[in-house]
Parts: sequence; structure tokens; C-alpha cells
Amino acid sequence: MVPQKHSFFRNVSLLVGGTLIAQVVSALAAPVLTRLYSPQDFGTLAVFSSLIAVLVVVGALRYEMAIPMAKTEEEAVHLVVASIGFFALFSLSLTALLLSPLSTYATSLLKSPTLAHYLWLVPIGVLFIGLYQIFYLWNNRQKQFAVLSSTKVLQSVGQGCIQIASGSLLFKEVGLLIGYMVGQFLGVTSLVRRGKVPFRSVSWRAVLDTLKVYKNFPLYNLWASLINVIGLQAPPVLMSLFFSAAVTGHFALTMRLIGLPAALVGQAVGQVFYRSAVEKNDSEEGMGGLVQDLAATLLKISFPLFAVVMLVGPDLFGAVFGASWRTSGVYARYLSPWMMVSFISSPLSTIVLIKGKQKQGFLICLYETSLRLLGLWAGKLAGSAEVGIMAFSASGVVICTVYIVYILRLSGVPFSGWLRGNSRYLCAGLSLAGLTALLVRFLPEQLAILLAVGAMLLLMASSVRSLLRRYAHV
Repeated sequence: MVPQKHSFFRNVSLLVGGTLIAQVVSALAAPVLTRLYSPQDFGTLAVFSSLIAVLVVVGALRYEMAIPMAKTEEEAVHLVVASIGFFALFSLSLTALLLSPLSTYATSLLKSPTLAHYLWLVPIGVLFIGLYQIFYLWNNRQKQFAVLSSTKVLQSVGQGCIQIASGSLLFKEVGLLIGYMVGQFLGVTSLVRRGKVPFRSVSWRAVLDTLKVYKNFPLYNLWASLINVIGLQAPPVLMSLFFSAAVTGHFALTMRLIGLPAALVGQAVGQVFYRSAVEKNDSEEGMGGLVQDLAATLLKISFPLFAVVMLVGPDLFGAVFGASWRTSGVYARYLSPWMMVSFISSPLSTIVLIKGKQKQGFLICLYETSLRLLGLWAGKLAGSAEVGIMAFSASGVVICTVYIVYILRLSGVPFSGWLRGNSRYLCAGLSLAGLTALLVRFLPEQLAILLAVGAMLLLMASSVRSLLRRYAHV
């Protein structure tokens, strides 16, 4: 019999393999897109996707998040059906709202004239992404990790191709939006076709009973998730209001690129971890060892990745995306510490759901969002987007660190012990990064980039060797 830890590692490897391919595709498309579209175009996409991301959280009242942890297969099917119904009704309500005079006021408030012409796409986007989440979580429950992996690749390729083709054909005003929508549609069709949900077994009375069983999701998790997503998605909207569309575009590109590891690899790990943690929580062994190992692994992945951006972010962005995008590299440098800590805390955050601590999770999200928005407001008061971004990042570092401490404690793992266990790695990583930071100041741009990337690859290689030795018998 294969140990559960080894099975978990194989599942993560399978899912991460596909998402890494998707990440490579997105990374290869980015330098082309930055030469086809302006920062203002990226700013419009950022506001559009932020609106959809916030609305999706409300769409099914977060009942879809209960699908992987449903106690029986029948309950999971009933949650799928209920979530689809909620998203359909919500999208129709949004469509009716857009036909009202309120839509004109909303677009004028956002100061995005381009978005005003395509606001009708928002309900369609909410429906597509809502369905994608439902069937993604269903396939995750069924452990169809190969399906999830291939779907990620299909989405990335489809979105990139449409966006590049639209920009090349001079449909620049709407090209990024259409590509984004096509990517979501491809994901939905792939998961629905291969998910094979047994809808014939649905009982409408049982659907209502199931909704009552998982009532904590709309009561607590909905509000925690809404607060959290507002904290993540409000910045592009606020930057458009506080500063300019160009600043919003630079920020959007930065978040898109440095957020790729968290959005793809971190999310993939989190989805597999969610299911495994549920199983561990119900066993006598508990989930402490699993949480401790995963937190350490995420640290060893995230530190080298984001250290490179902190060391040579402006030079790296200028060389890859064009000189006009160096500002995005400056923003990336400021945001990297937060993204590094968030890379660790985000996949582990499902422990709050598993342990039934939705109320505490809501309060943590509320504090984090409040601090982030206050940071951006400080930037407005200072008249500087950079000040706002630095304050935004610093608040994220503080709250995510607190979140990690809390999650480890819930899992029965003392933070001090976990920190001591990783102290050798942290000392080596910080020493190597500090030495590299001194050297790059005296080197030409290209050599500085090569040195920073090489040093962090060396650190990552040592971590990979350690992990391979650990799972040598997988």
C-alpha cells in the first residue's frame, strides 16, 4: 500500500505539472502582449476582471466550496446542482441591473470609458467563472487531477492565442477582454464534458436539506471570502480612481506576473491539500505533519522565486517586456515580500474551513482588507502610487504571517518549532540573497539579472534535491 503522504505528493506533482505548463504559456505570451497593448488596455482588463472576481464570490453564496468536503456523494451532487442554480439566477439579476440607469452611473464612477461599452460581458463572465469553479471542485473531489491539469493548459493557450490575435488585428480595445472570456469558456466546457456529474440522482427536497447542513458557508465563509476578494481586487479599481489608467495597467501586469506562482502552482497545491487535509482530519493521525511539511515546502519554493524579483525587478521587467514597463518591475519589487508570504498562507487557508473556524477566518480577512485599503488611501494622501503599493504590501506581510501562525496552531504545530526546523534554510537563503544584492549593484543590467536568477536557481536546486530524497520511494 502506498503511504498517504506519497500519494499526496504524486497528486500535487500531477496537478502542478499541468499548471506549470500553463504558467510557461502565460509567461511566454506576456512579452508579446505588452508590445501589442498599452498600460491603459491592461488597466481596463484589470478593472473588468476585478469586478467579476468580486461578484463570483457572491454568486452561489459559497456553497460550491463545500463540494470537496461533502460527507457523501449524494450531498456533493446536490451542492453542485444548487450552486449552478444560484449562479444562473445571479447572472440573470446582473443582466437586469445593467439595463437600469444604475449601469451608466457605475461606469462613470469607474472612469473607464472603454469598459462602459463592454459592461454587458460582466454577467456572462460571472456565469462562466462560477461554473468553472463548481466543476473544478467536483473534479477535485473525484481526484481527477489529470483533467484539472489539462484544463489549465487549455485555458492558458486559448486565452493567449485570442489576445495575441486580437491585438495583431488591431482589436486592441476589446482584445484582452475577449481572450479572458474565451479562456474561461474553454475551462468550463472541458470540465463539464469530463466531470460526469450524476444529475439523475438529484432530489430537490434533498438539495434543500443539504443547503441547511452547510449553512455556515453563506453565514460565515461568504463574508470572509467577500472581504478577502475585495482586498485583492479593489486595488485596480481604487488605483483607477486615485491615480490613472496607466498606473492601474502597470499594477495589473505586475500582479498578473508575480501572482502566477500563487495562482497556478499555489492554487494547485491548495486544491489537492484541501481534500487530503479533510481525510487526515478524520483520522487518528491528524493533519499536523501534513501541514508542517507543506508549509516548509511552500517556503522553499516561494523564497527563491520572489527573491529574484526583489533583487532585479525593474531590470528584469524592462528587459523582458520593454523599457516602458520598468515601472511594473518597481511595483513588483515592492509587492514580492507580500506575495512570498501569501504563497505559503493561501493553500493552507482551507484549514479554517475544515476546523469549522469560519468566524475567526472572517475576522482575519476583515483586518487584512482594512489594512490594505488603508495603505492605498495613504498613497492617495501622499500623492504617490509607490507609497500606496508599499503600504499595501506591508499590511499583507503582517496579516499573512499572523494567518500562518494561526493555521499552524490549529493543526497542532507550534510556529516556533516550525521556524526552528527551517532556520538553516532561511539563514542560507538570506545570506545568499544579501550577497547577491551587493554584487548586482556593480554589474551591467544583463549580468545582474543572470547573477540573481542563477543564485536563486542554485538555492531552489538544493531544495528540490532535498524533496526528491525525501520522496525517493514515491
